Amino acid sequence: MVLEVQQGPLQHFLWTDASGASLGVHLKRGKVVCLTPFFAPGDGLCRWTVSSSAPHDDDECAHCGGADLNIFHDGEMVTRATVQWLHYQPYRSWLRSSRSYELEVVAFGRQIRVFPDEAAFAEEKDTDVGKLKLAPDVFLPMGMFGPATTVGHAATAMMVERVIRAEALENTRGGRFWRVRLETCPGWADVVLAAETLVEAPVPGAIARVDEAWVVGRPVEPVPKPSWIRQVWDKLGAGNW
Repeated sequence: MVLEVQQGPLQHFLWTDASGASLGVHLKRGKVVCLTPFFAPGDGLCRWTVSSSAPHDDDECAHCGGADLNIFHDGEMVTRATVQWLHYQPYRSWLRSSRSYELEVVAFGRQIRVFPDEAAFAEEKDTDVGKLKLAPDVFLPMGMFGPATTVGHAATAMMVERVIRAEALENTRGGRFWRVRLETCPGWADVVLAAETLVEAPVPGAIARVDEAWVVGRPVEPVPKPSWIRQVWDKLGAGNW
């Protein structure tokens, strides 16, 4: 487990095993106050080009915040989405300014349906959302459309996209899970799913529908250094979040 950043009484660690299974661990005065799942494979995560102008606080947990993002592809804005951050507090002040940056992202899927090709997807009767007919290349930030109670709820999306690759992995506790990379409209995205959600690995080119994907990210840019006032405040032990 590696210490990512220290903020006075707060410490933010990242634990990762050989499979890429990861966990953000947030401690306050030595006690665990929050855990954030993540995935950090050895070959790297997919990156999206994004911009934001404000932090998105979570009403229930100071460490579960994120940001509402404009997402760009080939220089043009293609969609918006809320993304929960792996380590939110170290970037909260940084997020108050409008900026563009690269964000590593992973989506945790609850369930997945796979179709061998676009024709099979088109023949599926259950491909609608209300009155909306789904195409085989959809990214819908569903969590932004309703009254989300937490940032985790807001940071959910529906994905109907083409499979790039898929593999079964096993963590250090012997738990198996799937990593499925999709060609989404914001850019490629790795979707992590429980072992029981798939019988076999989808073949490249298949169409996958993930109805509820929780999107978690971290900026490529390193954690910003606090101001000298913040550093003095922390050394005095006055910081209290």
